[in-house]
Amino acid sequence: MLRRKWWLASIGITGVIVGVLVLGTIALPALLPRPREIQAVQSEQPNQAQNGQQEKQASDADVRELAGRLIAAYYPAMSDEPQTIELMPGALPGDLPLNLKVPQGGRLVGTAVHNLGSKTIGWDVVVDAPGNVEDISKFYEGELTRQGWKADAPNFYRV
Repeated sequence: MLRRKWWLASIGITGVIVGVLVLGTIALPALLPRPREIQAVQSEQPNQAQNGQQEKQASDADVRELAGRLIAAYYPAMSDEPQTIELMPGALPGDLPLNLKVPQGGRLVGTAVHNLGSKTIGWDVVVDAPGNVEDISKFYEGELTRQGWKADAPNFYRV
């Protein structure tokens, strides 16, 4: 009995925390859905609302609005003006201040335009491109440099 108490005392709180972290690292990924398994779900037939009226089936505009509002929640604005995010699947906005090219064999997934009030404050452009991170980084570094852009910090972009 003394051995068990001594063993528990020797692992202490640090050992318990490390054990929980290791167990969480192993078990948590198995419980979370994989990104390709997450889908927008729309029923094939409209549901009956409680008041007897049929619920409206979600349109593409409804799905974009919902996604934009959910994304906006992760980019809190530091202003009293309303923040909106416009999703542009497969497209670039007309006011993007550069000519963004897609690497050979790649595709433009789309853009999220961040607005604060009536002013555009940023863009997130998503591109799916073959190759490794270094090759894609060099491609965009070259393209942006040719257009007169300069990096503020090395590797300041999202892949």
